[in-house]
Formats: sequence, structure tokens, C-alpha cells
Amino acid sequence: MYTPRLKGIPNRKTDLIGSEAVLCTDLLDMNDDWPTADANGRQKILDETATSTKGLIWFFANDEAVPADIRQEWSRFGYCLDEFPDNNHFPRQLYVRDARRMVSDYVVTQHTASEHDGGEHDPCPVAIAYWPTDTHCARRVVRDGLVHHEGFIFKDKHQWRPFGISYRSLVPKRAEATNVLTATCPSSSHVGYGAVRIEHQFYELGQACANACDIVLKDADAHGSVQDVPYSVLRERLLEQGAVLDVSLVGKPDFGLL
Repeated sequence: MYTPRLKGIPNRKTDLIGSEAVLCTDLLDMNDDWPTADANGRQKILDETATSTKGLIWFFANDEAVPADIRQEWSRFGYCLDEFPDNNHFPRQLYVRDARRMVSDYVVTQHTASEHDGGEHDPCPVAIAYWPTDTHCARRVVRDGLVHHEGFIFKDKHQWRPFGISYRSLVPKRAEATNVLTATCPSSSHVGYGAVRIEHQFYELGQACANACDIVLKDADAHGSVQDVPYSVLRERLLEQGAVLDVSLVGKPDFGLL
């Protein structure tokens, strides 16, 4: 069981992005249909998640089955009264880490991000993945009479490394489409995507996609599809715009303050 703590967020706020504890705000096993659900199905998942989260917070702060010191700590916190005033100060949307992802000729995987056995870096990077393979638990199981969560990976649980995100992961297989690029659901495994899905990296990938589109549109005869964009041309553009593409120039982030 975890407790909220102040950790540098302005206005004495905290966050509840927790997955390791047996009781947590992740709705394990109950949100798997999100990627393919229709609007009604997604609304049902949203409603169930909100109900579960509100009930869990109330349980932590009030139920006598919870140790008194933990109840006291949770009772110090409440909804943010300066946020979501039209929704009783409760968030309106889900935080969706990943759902559908493209599968192309190149796939970013856990192996890509592994420090000791990751192999050669891809020769066509358009951004640097500067984050661990960060994934929440995927399911809840009972083992030897105790509840366990499976699937949590972050920092030291995986000996990861920064790596170049390949342009090839942003374009689909040629047989499936020739006029599509994606910055937010690149070709990747679930674990591999955990190292890519950070906002600042989406900005960089969006910049790469925009430049690739411009190259195709300006010379459609020579570059008729997104798969035909010359990497040398794209790379030169990105470097002129200040992009960092050489993974040897960066080290691991310092998580000492987290």
C-alpha cells in the first residue's frame, strides 16, 4: 500500500501514478478493451476507473481495515480545488499510456533499449529516447496465496540505455500505406514503447515527421512515398534545426531526486 507524498509539484500537490502496490489506481485486467472499444465501451471503462479510484481513495483515508497512520496520511490530501471545477474537481479524462501501435518493418523493443545486449544502434535516428522502458503493471495474479502484480518495469528493474528512435519506426510497411507517418504510436512492442512515449520525444518525432512530409511534397517525383525519404536529407535538416541525433552525446537521466 502506498501513500501520497509531496515531491516538488507546485501548490503542495501530488500525483497518484502508482502501479507497484497491490492496491493502486490502475484498473488492472479491466481496461484491456480500450484500444478496440467504441465510444460507449470507452466511456464504460472511464466510469469504472473513476469509481474505482474514488472508492480506493476513500478506503485509504477512512476504512478501519487500513492502519491508522496510513489513514491519517491520506486524510491530509483531497481533490485539487483549483482544477476541474465543472467535474467536482475530479479529472475528466483517462491517462492512456499506450493502446494501438503500428507494426512496420522495424520495431522498437525492450532489446533496443537494453544496455548490455541491445546490439548496434539504428543508423537512421530522428530523435533520442531518453527515458527508461517505463511500463505499469499489466495484470493481477494470486501466487502462493498472495496477490502479485506483473508487468511493472522502470529504472533499475531493466538495465536500459538511451537510444536513437529510428525513422523506420515512424512509417508503415510499404504494402500497407505510403502516405502515413506517426509520431505518437510508432512501430514498437509494449515494453519498447515505454521508452518512447514521453512528451519531449513526441515533440522531436513530430518535428521529424513534419520534415519528412515536406521533403515528399516538395519532390514527389523523386520521393513518392514516406518510405523513400532520403535519410541523409532528413538528418541534415534536423541537425540544422538543433536536433540531437548522436546517442553518444547523451548519458542517462539522474533519477536521484525522484
